[in-house]
Amino acid sequence: MEERNDIEEISLRELIETLLKGKRLIALIVAVTLVLSFGVSFYMKENSQRAKIIISLNFKGIESGLNPDGTKFDIQKIKSPTVLMPVIETLELNEEVTTDSIRRNINITPIVPNHIVTYIQKQREEGQDYTYFPNEFVVTLDVDKSKGITTQNVTEILDSIIDSYGDYFNDNYSEEAVLANAIGTIDYSSYDYPETSRVINNQISIMKSYLNTRIGEAPEFRSTRTGMTFADISKSLDIIDSVELNRMDSLIGAFNLTKNMEKLIINYEYRIKRDELEKNKKQSELSVAKGMMESYKRETNALLIPGMSTEGLEIDNSEKYYDKLVEKATNAGVDASNKSHDINYYLNEIEKLKNDDVDIEIKQRAEKDVLELADIIKVKLIEWIDIINETASEYYEIKFSKAIMKISPVEIYNDVNMKLNVAIAGVLGLMLGIFVVFFREYWKNTNPNNTNPKTVKSTK
Repeated sequence: MEERNDIEEISLRELIETLLKGKRLIALIVAVTLVLSFGVSFYMKENSQRAKIIISLNFKGIESGLNPDGTKFDIQKIKSPTVLMPVIETLELNEEVTTDSIRRNINITPIVPNHIVTYIQKQREEGQDYTYFPNEFVVTLDVDKSKGITTQNVTEILDSIIDSYGDYFNDNYSEEAVLANAIGTIDYSSYDYPETSRVINNQISIMKSYLNTRIGEAPEFRSTRTGMTFADISKSLDIIDSVELNRMDSLIGAFNLTKNMEKLIINYEYRIKRDELEKNKKQSELSVAKGMMESYKRETNALLIPGMSTEGLEIDNSEKYYDKLVEKATNAGVDASNKSHDINYYLNEIEKLKNDDVDIEIKQRAEKDVLELADIIKVKLIEWIDIINETASEYYEIKFSKAIMKISPVEIYNDVNMKLNVAIAGVLGLMLGIFVVFFREYWKNTNPNNTNPKTVKSTK
């Protein structure tokens, strides 16, 4: 037992002595690996840097993978020249930075919550398909110095890309319709008095139609810029319609105002013929619809429980068909009646013009009043168009302000961990150094030409 302990002690001493003799070589190898590791890691760090930002999409349809207009959503639009070109122009980047060079260095990764991943796996295990449409994405832009994308400008470029994408999205999907100022270019001198009234009335109708759409979208919205809701503006237009425009129509009708009586009569006669054709068409539609309704026997004694039977479904479809016939007949009857009223109106106007006996001086004063009213209404409508657009602009800014959100600031990072790499290199260098020292000692001791080789002792 004592001999065995002596042998083990001598063997361990030899190992330590071998390591001590080769400590300089070990230190040299470790130093070389550390330097090489640091150099390679530094190079990789400098050439693998990238900027990163997380964005969130929040708009109607994204949960189904659709744009607000119902078309298929594609996050890759961020890479499109339409989005990237404004970035280059805004930042005034060097010529070497192109839309293609930026596009090639952009990467987009969807963020899928863990519970969604678990649910998808469960669905697949059960043999069912499940599609998840993410609304959060990580967008990265790699540094590519050869293409002009450097550590100095990569952050600014990526941030500007997201801003440009937001502008692109709002321009294409925000539904921000600007109300055109058509009345501002109207020259009343080219219109007869009744035509002037109709032009103004048409413009008011267009404005009210626009407002009614906005009221349906946001009945409670009140602009901080104008202090008004869309309903407030609509009521103001009602006042113009019921006061100024009504007064204008009264003057024109009461005093038979026209710049060319014969031309106006011909115009009225043409409208009568056109309305008669339209009236006859609607009366024919009404007659056909009534005939179909009379020949159709509607079932009214069946209790419908949706999905209970095929017969029930057929009855339901039949009732819907009958209701459409009723609706068609009603609309045709109303339209025909309206055309009859229009025809009678034009006939009365023609009669009034042919029997006109209003004094010329009274006509001139009335014409002056009509022109003044037209100018007043024109100025007011232009002002209200500006107010409408200002109010709508603020509404859409608020509505789509969160459509494309940056939920993290742009930051530069890389995948190279220099400390870890150097530590690993140090360990590997130490292992390599020890191996080289032992191998050198082994080679020396087993050399046949060595006159004083050491005997390798066994522990057996």
